[in-house]
This record gives sequence, C-alpha cells and structure tokens, in this order.
Amino acid sequence: RAAALARLRVAGLRKGDRLAPEDIADASAEIFSATKNKIKNLPMIGLDDAGGSPEMEEVKRAFVMTNERVLVVEPIDSVNSQEETKEGSSQDEGEDGGEAAYAVKSNHHLTELVKMTFPKRDPALCTL
Repeated sequence: RAAALARLRVAGLRKGDRLAPEDIADASAEIFSATKNKIKNLPMIGLDDAGGSPEMEEVKRAFVMTNERVLVVEPIDSVNSQEETKEGSSQDEGEDGGEAAYAVKSNHHLTELVKMTFPKRDPALCTL
C-alpha cells in the first residue's frame, strides 16, 4: 500500500515540483545521471546580421525511471550553482556528501516515448 501511494505521488509531480531522494526509494525507482546538450545563441533564419555560430552548453540532468513513468529532473544544487554563476557568487552549497533533492523538469508516461535512438558514432549518447 505504501509503495503504491509513493508511485502515485511520483506520477502526480509536475514541472517545478521538488523530488526528494526518499520519494525515489519509496517508489522503487532507479535514477540515471545524464547531461543535456543545450544549444545557445542559435541564429534566426532569414536575418542578415545573425550573430555568430551556435554554442553548446551541457546541463546536468537525471532520469528517474519507475515501472510506468520517466521523469527528467535537475539536481537542485546545480540549479543553485547556475544562479550563483549568473550573480557572480562563488559559494558552493549542497555539497555535504549526501543525496540532493531534484527539481522536476518533465514527467512522462512510458507510452509517450515514441522514439529512442543511440547513434553509431557515439553509443553513449541517447536521443529521446
């Protein structure tokens, strides 16, 4: 009964919600670390003064896999460190050696996954 309630709690999470490590354990979920390649400074098509080439930025993410769902989450300490770099602060919080909480980026049922590919040139890369 407790495990079923934990799975329902995880299934109801939305973007921006906080996911604690004990919720992951209670829901019998597995967590996999990943990075997202985010494209920055993408030039607009049709503009004459499209400034420069696009830049790639790696963002820390993790996948939480349950029996029925896949959640894309971001470690809260990486959210704090990104905000601190923008503000110019150099304090490191959340590095106490314990597990950190996560901010939910998206929550999908497994039936929503249409295609998953692993390129031959880089088998460690996965595209969803």
